[in-house]
Amino acid sequence: MREALKILEATHLIQIRRGDGTYISNPDDISFANALLFKMILTNTSMDEMVEFREQIEISAVHLAVAHVQPEDLLLLKENISLFTACIENSPSDYAQLHKLDMGFHRLFAACMKNKLMEEIYLLAMDIFSPTILNNFETGQVLGADAQTTLISHKTIVQALETRDIHLGVHGVWQMLDIWKRWANKKKE
Repeated sequence: MREALKILEATHLIQIRRGDGTYISNPDDISFANALLFKMILTNTSMDEMVEFREQIEISAVHLAVAHVQPEDLLLLKENISLFTACIENSPSDYAQLHKLDMGFHRLFAACMKNKLMEEIYLLAMDIFSPTILNNFETGQVLGADAQTTLISHKTIVQALETRDIHLGVHGVWQMLDIWKRWANKKKE
């Protein structure tokens, strides 16, 4: 029983307050990403499976975002792109900041969908991918040939949202996944 409670606490489903009791967590504080990540590690989920999963999530998200994006969403996304551009130009080795800005882009993009359930699923997926994204930045994603790849894919997605062009949005997703595939292949070597 104690082990089960520890697992529930680790996945933030409950809060154990020593000397006070056990409480169900606020729904906004619950993230299933840790439990899913743990399961993915145990089942040896391959990078190819992760890329396929991300492709499907991103394409579904683009469909909803193109249909529901609002002008204020576009402004926030463009502001994020400006900050990302400045960071690449001025501090390309500040991988923690680049990661933060990249994840910020995806949070803003999720809000464009205007569908709470899909937004939560998308953000869960991004929590899963976050360590890999951070690792890519740490190992030099924004140096050399890959310097602009993330930025270009983000700009393509924003342009797709502005023009409500689903095909351009899917192209932006494929641009984003291209770098994942290349970095996954580098790690296999």
